[in-house]
Amino acid sequence: MAQVSVTVNGLPYTLACDDGEERHLHDLVRKVDARITDLRREVKSAGENQLLLMAGLLLADELELAQERIQELEETVAGLKGEFLSPEPARVDAATEDRLAGLLEQAARRMEDIAARLR
Repeated sequence: MAQVSVTVNGLPYTLACDDGEERHLHDLVRKVDARITDLRREVKSAGENQLLLMAGLLLADELELAQERIQELEETVAGLKGEFLSPEPARVDAATEDRLAGLLEQAARRMEDIAARLR
């Protein structure tokens, strides 16, 4: 188990993580610290505990939204599999190809949006 020293909102913390996960932990801490820095600018009277709570709630909200979008995409993919991956060979006309291409482009844009929000 590795010990990692980090700073959040100007305060030092020592955290434990699995060996090899130190860089990932530092990346996560940077995201939390950036969120707290933004909040501190907006809510000047908030104390340390309030800032940590607000940052945690904002990040949890983003995570929930991302999970909902992932669920929607998984349902879309499952529907496409059911529609286009039947055991018998399917004949696909031009209109169906266009529809499938549009759905795939839409799914790709959604996944790129999710990935960008999670960075």
